[in-house]
Amino acid sequence: MTPEQENNNEQQAQQTVASYGEQPPVSQPPVSQQPPAAPMPPQDVGDKHDPKSRLAMMLFAFFAAPSGLARGYIGETSGMVRFWIYIPTAFLSAIPFVNFLAAPVMLVLYVWGLVDFFLLKGRQQDAHGAQMYSTNRDERVINYLYIVFIILIAISILAVIAAIFVIVVGGIGSFSFSDYNSDVTPYSSSY
Repeated sequence: MTPEQENNNEQQAQQTVASYGEQPPVSQPPVSQQPPAAPMPPQDVGDKHDPKSRLAMMLFAFFAAPSGLARGYIGETSGMVRFWIYIPTAFLSAIPFVNFLAAPVMLVLYVWGLVDFFLLKGRQQDAHGAQMYSTNRDERVINYLYIVFIILIAISILAVIAAIFVIVVGGIGSFSFSDYNSDVTPYSSSY
């Protein structure tokens, strides 16, 4: 085929396509070779301003009360300070002759965690002012945790009162030398 015949064939094809209301194919410009784009840095998964769950906060307050993890979870620095005080104190409380130094600190952390549980129950916003989310199911679980927490506190108080009563009234102070009969010796030879 000669170049003139090829040109005529292309014109006829374009006229045929145009007669059906379609546009003739447009030639694409050549694609230039571009270097690949630089990879995107990974997104920060744990963004500080992600919405926090009230249920997760209350579970931290229930199970890890003295450690301050509930306050750390919602972004308060006081929670992380308590956590870093709690960890070495917990280790020191396991060492003999040093545990009496750690006991007052642990007592303060436990009381702080106890009070914190009640303060956090009504909390609706995290440390950044963002609204925490919860579903109706979450709120029911939080209310059950609240009831169980109060019951456990009542049982603990009763156990402390019972232990004090046993020590003061009976138990240790109940031994008397008058109960020991001096007439009968363990090596008596009267058979």
